[in-house]
Amino acid sequence: MRSICAVWLGCVIGSLAFIARASSAVAVDQCLRIQPIQVCSEDGTICANANLTLFEAETAKIWKQAGIQIQFLPVQRFLGSNWLDLETGLFSDYSIFTLAGTPGHGQHPDPTVINLWFVRSFSNGAYGHSQQTLPNLVERNGIGIADNAFSYNNGLGRIDVMAHELGHNLGLDLDTFGPSDRDNLMSGSRLVPSTIADIYPDGSQVDFLNDLQITQARSTSFSVPLPRISIRRSTDAVVILWDEPGFTLESAGTVTGPWQAVTHQTNPYIISPRGPAAFFRLRQ
Repeated sequence: MRSICAVWLGCVIGSLAFIARASSAVAVDQCLRIQPIQVCSEDGTICANANLTLFEAETAKIWKQAGIQIQFLPVQRFLGSNWLDLETGLFSDYSIFTLAGTPGHGQHPDPTVINLWFVRSFSNGAYGHSQQTLPNLVERNGIGIADNAFSYNNGLGRIDVMAHELGHNLGLDLDTFGPSDRDNLMSGSRLVPSTIADIYPDGSQVDFLNDLQITQARSTSFSVPLPRISIRRSTDAVVILWDEPGFTLESAGTVTGPWQAVTHQTNPYIISPRGPAAFFRLRQ
């Protein structure tokens, strides 16, 4: 009898009332996909974020509070010397608003994938800038991260900067939903962790999200449902099913891979119960 296992490895308020931290753990059942875009000079010799630092683990830990899994897609390059150093004015020719708001700048074709540009600098010295989603009105897609976010704190980096800027695309800002506590991810004067060990719920417990923020972040079209994969035994067969379209079923002999797409992609996918152990996952 063969051993069959399924795994999921990614898709990849105006008052002064105190708003508590999230009251209970939220099951991870949504996925936020991010397209990193490295801005370079026209000839490709000068690039922002030369080391392609993503702060993946830190960003994932912060948004796990909201039941959101973070998936970074492969980094793409956008060649455009004029976009290396951005202005911060809303109507500037070269700003995160024009970079994100006009096509042809390396954006992912899927509008539910958040585009994240690495740039050299912002004119006001900011570590990041992003488009602000307005809850129940309009969703806006686009984040910029400057090189000073990686040199911050003697090179340790401002490790929560991507998580914070993502919050703006998800409808969170510096004033509503109760971010006044300096330990809150969206506070304008937030405490920045030096290590992942101080990110909530561990250590100093900084970068927490409260219940109102979690509800809002989970409500946008950017946070897509994670598929549920199940395995059933049926007479002399094993049946694998999943409940979301647009995913590819992959298999491997061990949980660490290598993974390959199965032939004849069908849902349900039926295999023999006899043979070596096999692991299956869904990849988007």
